[in-house]
Amino acid sequence: MPKPLRKPKLSRSSFAKTSFNWSRFFGHSYCFICACALIFIAPQEKINQQQVGIDQNNTTIELSVGEMLQIELPGNTKKGVEWRPDELDESIFDLTEAYNQSLKKDIPGFAEGPNLEHWTFKAVQTGSSTVRILNYQPWGKKDMVEKNVSIKTIVKL
Repeated sequence: MPKPLRKPKLSRSSFAKTSFNWSRFFGHSYCFICACALIFIAPQEKINQQQVGIDQNNTTIELSVGEMLQIELPGNTKKGVEWRPDELDESIFDLTEAYNQSLKKDIPGFAEGPNLEHWTFKAVQTGSSTVRILNYQPWGKKDMVEKNVSIKTIVKL
């Protein structure tokens, strides 16, 4: 008849050596959780942005270097007219973003019809300038402008 198996005797010190080290595990986990919290909860650098529409035509806006000027203009691509910058001092402003947002919700991806054209400029240097955007047919003559938006800007430190 086979001998029955005996349970090995474990002293407290040998048990501690063979068991999982929980304090070490929680120490590493705690560091990981703190690092994640610093990354996701830490305050992000806020970039000030001033938004202007067609109703602020012929106004003056003051900006600081590094601030953004966003211009939103209503358009209609069905008529073939587009907003295009005509006057922009590139030593004072950088065009950082320009896109067209369709306002037709019923047909996704439909390009014709009412839209909003967005222009975002970043003030990179002090000075005063005028940002002028014209609404016309690009293949036509520039003197056949339907609308224009002109914003006088003063950029300070």
